Amino acid sequence: MTHDELKEIIAQAYYVLPELVCQFCKCTRPLPQMGVERVATEYRTQEFQADIAALNQEGKLVAVIEVVNTHSPNENVLLAQSELEAAFYVEMDALDNGFTGYCSTFCWTNRKESNVSSWKAPSCEICGRYFFSMEYQYELFDWEGLTGFVGTNCIECAARHDGGQWLSPGELALGHPEDRIPGPNADVLALFLAFEEANFWAKVWANRTMKQSEAWSAETDTEVRLSQVEDAFNREHWNEGQMLLQPIGAPKWDSPSGPRLFAWNHENCLRTARAWRRLREHRLSCLPPMLQTAIGFRPPLCDAAIDPPTPIMTHRGFPDGRFTDCGLDRTKSSEPIIASMSDTPTCERCRGWRYS
Repeated sequence: MTHDELKEIIAQAYYVLPELVCQFCKCTRPLPQMGVERVATEYRTQEFQADIAALNQEGKLVAVIEVVNTHSPNENVLLAQSELEAAFYVEMDALDNGFTGYCSTFCWTNRKESNVSSWKAPSCEICGRYFFSMEYQYELFDWEGLTGFVGTNCIECAARHDGGQWLSPGELALGHPEDRIPGPNADVLALFLAFEEANFWAKVWANRTMKQSEAWSAETDTEVRLSQVEDAFNREHWNEGQMLLQPIGAPKWDSPSGPRLFAWNHENCLRTARAWRRLREHRLSCLPPMLQTAIGFRPPLCDAAIDPPTPIMTHRGFPDGRFTDCGLDRTKSSEPIIASMSDTPTCERCRGWRYS
């Protein structure tokens, strides 16, 4: 059988061929079929001419298969093909025992390595799949171990498991908030990390609304800022809105110079929670359908509380004493009184008496 004959046979049998058995990594991988409208031979692009090309409805490459007889694709061709969703390499004996070859440019390039028998391709700690065989070949590490898996995770498993911290503590504390906002040409990983940040703060602020709190000072600057955030989101200027939203109640490393924007007041807390939830839903809509589906397996987010229960007020005073600093008489009160000499009181009069 000649090179051209084998090429034609594989192209004509593209939809019915069994999964390719990789002679390097030993895994099996099917030829992509979803979205493939036609299969062509001798398909030319700007970077290379593929022996066999699978194309979608718009004529874009979904996969290539190179039939190698005497000359391997050069380095420039392999580099260009490594950027594709799928690239396969087969030799003249590919159909002798089923369908064998190499399932990626990585496997083809390393096929002659002496340690091939003991080498194991990097894989996801959760699902066990090889990274190079995935559509999105990102390796993520959960720095807090909240997913329960130590090691690298694929982005699909990361999307399924709620609570992972995919940026290192150094990247969070020493980086800049604007660097975490995806630009117009952001890749899938940047979009996913932006979603995770909005998802995290949406949960944090929703939880904060569950407890009634009291502002220690006027929060006029926060009210003005929240109106600016809501206006930006209404105009669908999501990145601008996030930059305005980020400093509200944020850790010091995410707070720019100027007055701190607190949101102890329940109405401001509620507006902040709703803003992060709104941004979360937008960031979710920017992700590929596969990741949106994976995120759908997570537990649902709780809604922000409009009317949280009124907390029991704490006072300054001896726990078993009769009077508090604000003058309450424990023997005459119909409600329980909590007093402490060490904790900061929530009673404004106790705070004012002691700390004015």
